[in-house]
Amino acid sequence: MIANIARQHRWVPLVIILCALLVGLPAGQASADPVLGGTLVYAGGDVSILVIDAAAAFHNFLDIYSPGGTMLIDLPIENHGDFGLIGVGDPPFTLPAATIAGAGIAPGDEVVFGIFVSDTGFTYLMGPGSRNPDGIEHAKVDDLGGGLFHVGFEDLFGGGDLDFDDTLFEFRGGLRVPSRVPAPAPLVLLGAALAGLAALERVRRSSVKR
Repeated sequence: MIANIARQHRWVPLVIILCALLVGLPAGQASADPVLGGTLVYAGGDVSILVIDAAAAFHNFLDIYSPGGTMLIDLPIENHGDFGLIGVGDPPFTLPAATIAGAGIAPGDEVVFGIFVSDTGFTYLMGPGSRNPDGIEHAKVDDLGGGLFHVGFEDLFGGGDLDFDDTLFEFRGGLRVPSRVPAPAPLVLLGAALAGLAALERVRRSSVKR
């Protein structure tokens, strides 16, 4: 009798293990690595902008655009500050919520930062490469948590050395990463678990009948 009970309930440890795996798997968790072609959306409130690095010799002017490339907000920010604008070493610039709303950007809308490279005449936007004249991504988004983001740009047509440090900006407050669709891995594992349990149940019933 004890042997029969053990055979009938031998799948219980498997259920416990699979449940533990499902609980432990994150659903759509963002990678800790900077995201090439990443985007940001408006969360409401003011946005603080700081130029924290300018490795390039070119002059890159930061502004906010529509996804189609129309300038929405002309920011007083240039990486070197050679034109009397905010640059490396200057205090952060605060972009008021009223200015953002005045540009037609509401909470939940994407905020497309881009750089105009005055030395070459090209403009490169955050997001997919299709927005840029050379068809490649020109920005990486690093989510540092707590509403703090670092965004690094490449300012050469074709991507240059692709180190994304030609100009590095820090954004604090008022922004977030887009909501992510849950990753399919937990669903696949759940399906496999259910299929496995069904197979074990069929085997158990077959052994009981015999």
